[in-house]
Amino acid sequence: MYGDELSTEQIAKLDEKYTIRGWGTAGPLIVDHGKGAKFWDTDGNEYIDFLASTTGTMAVGWSNEKVVEAAEYWLEKLTNNLTALGNAPRAVLAEKLAEIAPGEMKDNIVSYFGCGGTEANEGAIKAAINITGGTEVISTFHAYHGGSISMLSLLGQAVQRKWKHPYPQMPGYKQVPRPYAYRTPEGIDPEDWEEALVDIFQETINYGTAEDNVAAFIAEPFPGNGGRQTPVETDQFEYNNAWFKGVKDICEDNDILFISDEVQTGFGRTGKMFGIEHFDVTPDIMTTGKAIGGGLPVSAFSINKDSIGEEFVKELQESQWHIFSLGGSAPMCAAGCAVIDYIQENDLVKKAEEKGKIIRKILDDMKEDHEIIGDVRGPGCYQGIELVKDRDTKEKAGEEAAQVFEGCLGDGLLVGLSEVGGTGNFVKVMPPQVITEEEIEKGMNILEDNIRKVE
Repeated sequence: MYGDELSTEQIAKLDEKYTIRGWGTAGPLIVDHGKGAKFWDTDGNEYIDFLASTTGTMAVGWSNEKVVEAAEYWLEKLTNNLTALGNAPRAVLAEKLAEIAPGEMKDNIVSYFGCGGTEANEGAIKAAINITGGTEVISTFHAYHGGSISMLSLLGQAVQRKWKHPYPQMPGYKQVPRPYAYRTPEGIDPEDWEEALVDIFQETINYGTAEDNVAAFIAEPFPGNGGRQTPVETDQFEYNNAWFKGVKDICEDNDILFISDEVQTGFGRTGKMFGIEHFDVTPDIMTTGKAIGGGLPVSAFSINKDSIGEEFVKELQESQWHIFSLGGSAPMCAAGCAVIDYIQENDLVKKAEEKGKIIRKILDDMKEDHEIIGDVRGPGCYQGIELVKDRDTKEKAGEEAAQVFEGCLGDGLLVGLSEVGGTGNFVKVMPPQVITEEEIEKGMNILEDNIRKVE
């Protein structure tokens, strides 16, 4: 139906003539179907997925039966409704999200549901502006919060701020440096540097803003597209939390809402249900996307009731201030419910940590054998390697990283690549949490083969 009868060549011709992919092209590959941690192209070639389709979307695997069943049931019953009206799956998903929310947000949030991470972050910023009255927003270097003009103004990656021409910047949006242990300035202790970055955040507010005009600070627990920059890793998958705690304290002192962007780090991927839990900090607002829909378009921004008070919660719920036509549709929210149930029923948070340990051991061994690997970092099923031309100078090996991506894809492995944005030399390893040990080992062998080729 609608293309099943077409050959690969016919689909490719239609694709080339009529579509815009928007993120370049990975060649003539046309995806036909997927299951678990693997997918197949229209010529029958098999691929292991080390990117969870699109940077974490397929946390519970391709075409998860529980997700498909939930969505199909509601597609036959209620495709969509006016967002001012309720539907059952939306209410149930809001409850389920509250039950697993981090820290003091647990059972204490209200959520708006949309269709993608960009939309969730836009909504979170919009809410913060209305809650605080401020109009300035601070994000971090290496950040990625979405592809709209507004979200690109929060981007911490200069390359993506333009294509043919630079995009206009939202006034009052600015970035601050964040911990990046591997590239701490020479001669400075990494933990001392993280303490200094807290002071830089305070100075940015003091001298780079109108002080009481900052509505929000938004950060990913670990940058996704930016390259998984992490603070000092004090033990495996445990990190120094001085920066996050210090910044959160400053936000509280200045009535700035702290937004944790969990679009890539949420739903167990890092070995915690949400990435921010690695730092023992509770956000005021949390945004989610990608994994929450199991491959379908679902996202949310969730607001901590204690951060704004019951009176403003009521205003947010009853006022006409935010709408997207397809947000909170019954089939998509039913899919979200199924994702959360599947994660909990199959203990995928713990499994992400366990499989992450296997991944880390293999990557560490690769680093011992290959000088081109400068750093291995990231928690759980959210890891990767930074490639360098020289370990002493840490000169970035961007061309080599691109060759690794292309070679892996040709050999049946999809990895992620910060080729344009981020560090430009970071190869991502973030498989679905349902991946088997056998698939991990096979995929890692392909990865190492291609690293060997570029050395």
